[in-house]
Amino acid sequence: RTTDSSPPGVPNGSASPDAAAASDPAKRAEHRVLLFGDSAAYTLAEQLELPPNATWDVQAFAKLGCPITPGLTLDIDAPRPRPVDAECIDWVQLWPQYAQILEPDIVVVMVGAWEVFDHRIDGVDVRFNSPAWRSVTRATLSGAVAAAATTEAPVVLLDVPCMRAAEGSVARG
Repeated sequence: RTTDSSPPGVPNGSASPDAAAASDPAKRAEHRVLLFGDSAAYTLAEQLELPPNATWDVQAFAKLGCPITPGLTLDIDAPRPRPVDAECIDWVQLWPQYAQILEPDIVVVMVGAWEVFDHRIDGVDVRFNSPAWRSVTRATLSGAVAAAATTEAPVVLLDVPCMRAAEGSVARG
Protein backbone atom coordinates (compact mmCIF):
# COMPACT_ATOMS: atom_id res chain seq x y z
CA ARG A 1 0.00 0.00 0.00
CA THR A 2 1.27 3.46 -0.80
CA THR A 3 0.22 6.97 0.02
CA ASP A 4 2.06 8.87 -2.62
CA SER A 5 1.93 12.49 -3.68
CA SER A 6 2.41 11.84 -7.37
CA PRO A 7 1.48 8.91 -9.56
CA PRO A 8 4.26 6.58 -10.63
CA GLY A 9 4.94 6.84 -14.34
CA VAL A 10 3.41 10.31 -14.55
CA PRO A 11 5.87 12.98 -15.72
CA ASN A 12 7.58 14.62 -12.72
CA GLY A 13 6.14 11.91 -10.50
CA SER A 14 8.04 9.81 -8.04
CA ALA A 15 8.09 6.07 -8.58
CA SER A 16 6.31 3.95 -6.01
CA PRO A 17 7.62 0.49 -5.13
CA ASP A 18 4.17 -0.92 -5.82
CA ALA A 19 4.02 0.56 -9.34
CA ALA A 20 6.14 -2.31 -10.65
CA ALA A 21 3.61 -4.77 -9.26
CA ALA A 22 0.87 -2.99 -11.22
CA SER A 23 2.56 -3.83 -14.51
CA ASP A 24 3.71 -7.35 -13.56
CA PRO A 25 0.74 -9.77 -13.59
CA ALA A 26 2.70 -12.29 -11.50
CA LYS A 27 3.08 -9.73 -8.69
CA ARG A 28 -0.37 -8.18 -8.97
CA ALA A 29 -2.90 -8.97 -6.25
CA GLU A 30 -6.06 -10.72 -7.39
CA HIS A 31 -8.10 -7.60 -6.58
CA ARG A 32 -6.83 -4.03 -6.56
CA VAL A 33 -8.51 -1.15 -4.73
CA LEU A 34 -7.44 2.41 -5.53
CA LEU A 35 -8.20 4.93 -2.79
CA PHE A 36 -8.32 8.64 -3.67
CA GLY A 37 -8.81 11.45 -1.18
CA ASP A 38 -7.50 13.81 1.43
CA SER A 39 -6.12 13.28 4.93
CA ALA A 40 -9.05 11.00 5.85
CA ALA A 41 -8.15 8.64 3.00
CA TYR A 42 -4.45 8.97 3.82
CA THR A 43 -5.11 7.99 7.44
CA LEU A 44 -7.27 5.04 6.40
CA ALA A 45 -4.56 3.77 4.06
CA GLU A 46 -1.83 4.18 6.67
CA GLN A 47 -3.83 2.36 9.36
CA LEU A 48 -5.18 -0.43 7.17
CA GLU A 49 -3.74 -3.82 8.02
CA LEU A 50 -4.44 -6.54 5.48
CA PRO A 51 -4.20 -10.18 6.50
CA PRO A 52 -1.17 -12.02 5.06
CA ASN A 53 -3.37 -14.12 2.79
CA ALA A 54 -5.38 -11.18 1.41
CA THR A 55 -6.20 -11.49 -2.29
CA TRP A 56 -6.59 -7.74 -2.68
CA ASP A 57 -4.29 -4.78 -2.38
CA VAL A 58 -5.02 -1.15 -1.56
CA GLN A 59 -3.13 1.59 -3.36
CA ALA A 60 -3.75 5.12 -2.13
CA PHE A 61 -3.17 8.46 -3.77
CA ALA A 62 -4.09 10.74 -0.90
CA LYS A 63 -2.72 14.01 0.38
CA LEU A 64 -2.64 15.40 3.88
CA GLY A 65 -4.20 18.83 4.15
CA CYS A 66 -5.53 19.00 0.59
CA PRO A 67 -9.24 19.68 0.29
CA ILE A 68 -10.94 18.94 -3.01
CA THR A 69 -13.15 22.03 -2.66
CA PRO A 70 -11.73 24.97 -4.60
CA GLY A 71 -10.64 28.19 -2.93
CA LEU A 72 -9.34 28.84 0.56
CA THR A 73 -10.45 27.02 3.70
CA LEU A 74 -11.82 29.40 6.34
CA ASP A 75 -11.05 28.64 9.97
CA ILE A 76 -13.43 30.45 12.31
CA ASP A 77 -10.67 31.18 14.85
CA ALA A 78 -7.89 32.07 12.41
CA PRO A 79 -7.07 35.68 11.51
CA ARG A 80 -6.99 34.84 7.78
CA PRO A 81 -7.88 31.96 5.44
CA ARG A 82 -5.74 28.82 5.46
CA PRO A 83 -3.25 29.11 2.58
CA VAL A 84 -3.42 26.49 -0.14
CA ASP A 85 -0.33 24.30 -0.35
CA ALA A 86 1.13 24.36 -3.86
CA GLU A 87 0.87 20.55 -4.02
CA CYS A 88 -2.89 20.79 -3.47
CA ILE A 89 -3.63 22.91 -6.53
CA ASP A 90 -5.25 20.76 -9.20
CA TRP A 91 -4.10 17.50 -7.54
CA VAL A 92 -7.48 15.86 -8.28
CA GLN A 93 -6.67 16.25 -12.00
CA LEU A 94 -3.90 13.67 -11.49
CA TRP A 95 -6.37 10.99 -10.39
CA PRO A 96 -7.19 9.81 -13.94
CA GLN A 97 -3.50 9.27 -14.72
CA TYR A 98 -3.03 7.26 -11.54
CA ALA A 99 -6.10 5.12 -12.28
CA GLN A 100 -4.89 4.41 -15.83
CA ILE A 101 -1.48 3.31 -14.54
CA LEU A 102 -2.70 1.10 -11.68
CA GLU A 103 -5.73 -0.44 -13.43
CA PRO A 104 -7.85 -0.90 -10.29
CA ASP A 105 -10.79 -3.28 -9.90
CA ILE A 106 -12.59 -0.66 -7.80
CA VAL A 107 -11.92 3.00 -7.03
CA VAL A 108 -12.86 4.54 -3.68
CA VAL A 109 -13.11 8.30 -3.10
CA MET A 110 -12.96 9.43 0.52
CA VAL A 111 -12.85 13.02 1.72
CA GLY A 112 -12.88 14.34 5.25
CA ALA A 113 -13.03 17.43 7.39
CA TRP A 114 -11.80 20.00 4.88
CA GLU A 115 -15.00 19.80 2.87
CA VAL A 116 -17.24 20.77 5.80
CA PHE A 117 -15.43 24.04 6.52
CA ASP A 118 -16.44 27.39 5.08
CA HIS A 119 -14.52 28.26 1.92
CA ARG A 120 -13.58 31.48 0.15
CA ILE A 121 -14.00 30.94 -3.57
CA ASP A 122 -13.15 33.77 -5.98
CA GLY A 123 -13.40 36.26 -3.10
CA VAL A 124 -16.83 35.05 -1.94
CA ASP A 125 -17.26 33.37 1.45
CA VAL A 126 -19.29 30.17 1.10
CA ARG A 127 -20.66 29.18 4.50
CA PHE A 128 -21.10 25.58 5.60
CA ASN A 129 -24.53 24.10 4.84
CA SER A 130 -25.74 27.19 2.98
CA PRO A 131 -27.41 26.68 -0.41
CA ALA A 132 -24.20 27.95 -2.06
CA TRP A 133 -22.09 25.51 -0.01
CA ARG A 134 -24.37 22.60 -0.96
CA SER A 135 -24.12 23.58 -4.63
CA VAL A 136 -20.30 23.89 -4.51
CA THR A 137 -19.94 20.64 -2.57
CA ARG A 138 -22.23 18.73 -4.95
CA ALA A 139 -20.29 20.01 -7.98
CA THR A 140 -16.93 19.30 -6.30
CA LEU A 141 -17.86 15.74 -5.36
CA SER A 142 -19.31 15.11 -8.82
CA GLY A 143 -16.04 16.31 -10.33
CA ALA A 144 -14.02 14.09 -7.99
CA VAL A 145 -16.10 11.03 -8.91
CA ALA A 146 -15.74 11.87 -12.62
CA ALA A 147 -11.94 12.20 -12.19
CA ALA A 148 -11.86 8.82 -10.45
CA ALA A 149 -14.07 7.16 -13.08
CA THR A 150 -11.61 7.07 -15.96
CA THR A 151 -11.32 3.30 -16.08
CA GLU A 152 -14.00 0.64 -16.26
CA ALA A 153 -13.72 0.09 -12.50
CA PRO A 154 -16.74 1.06 -10.42
CA VAL A 155 -16.33 4.14 -8.21
CA VAL A 156 -17.52 4.25 -4.60
CA LEU A 157 -17.90 7.59 -2.78
CA LEU A 158 -17.62 7.24 0.99
CA ASP A 159 -19.31 9.56 3.47
CA VAL A 160 -17.22 11.92 5.54
CA PRO A 161 -16.12 9.86 8.54
CA CYS A 162 -17.45 10.78 11.96
CA MET A 163 -14.88 12.94 13.68
CA ARG A 164 -14.96 14.04 17.27
CA ALA A 165 -13.88 17.64 17.84
CA ALA A 166 -10.71 17.89 19.88
CA GLU A 167 -10.60 20.29 22.80
CA GLY A 168 -9.75 23.73 21.45
CA SER A 169 -10.37 22.81 17.81
CA VAL A 170 -12.26 24.95 15.34
CA ALA A 171 -14.78 22.15 14.77
CA ARG A 172 -16.57 22.40 18.09
CA GLY A 173 -20.30 22.30 18.47
